[in-house]
Amino acid sequence: MRINPDSPILLALSHAFDAAVVTVLGILCAAPVITIGPALTAMYATLMAIAEDRCSGTLRYFFNSFKENFRLTAPLGLGYALAGAVLVGDWWVLFAFDHEPSMFISVLRGTTIAFTVLFLAYGPYLFGGMGRYEVTRKQALRNGLGWMAKKPGGALEVVVCWLVLLAAFYLARIMGIFVVIACLYIQARVLCRTFDPESWKNRHPSRSAGEEEIYYE
Repeated sequence: MRINPDSPILLALSHAFDAAVVTVLGILCAAPVITIGPALTAMYATLMAIAEDRCSGTLRYFFNSFKENFRLTAPLGLGYALAGAVLVGDWWVLFAFDHEPSMFISVLRGTTIAFTVLFLAYGPYLFGGMGRYEVTRKQALRNGLGWMAKKPGGALEVVVCWLVLLAAFYLARIMGIFVVIACLYIQARVLCRTFDPESWKNRHPSRSAGEEEIYYE
């Protein structure tokens, strides 16, 4: 029996395997903290390439993106990690003093929920956009908010994926990694729907010399 390598089942399995490799690489490369930005950028850039069926070498694509974007994304990654640490502290305060209702706790609860949703939605657009377009840090920060405002439905999908991902990892521990992989891949597909479908041609590290850079404004 002949096996068709382009069959939908085999393509889906190939994408699932590649997404798993990229997710593990992203987690490992983000572990030193200072590399969170480059790791997230490379992870989303590679997952988008997989989702669009244009990733011929997963490891090469990931590490090319990681090295190319390191200097640009490392400071933003540290800022993003610091914002996450502040939110974790806010949630700790809420859980510790939730039994003592007060105006301060009520205000803190509302602002913490709002900023948590913004934090979860913003990250993929920020780092995914930096892996997709040739931009400055200022442009990347502005564009992340612009993409979220342009496609609020996609931003909601991203947030739901994060909530499912966190719940799966908390409840299932190591087995939750399969849900984590699926959620990150879905986020990448949401980003693909949001970004210019042709933009990757001018951004990929292997682009030919002389190609014109493009900017999203």
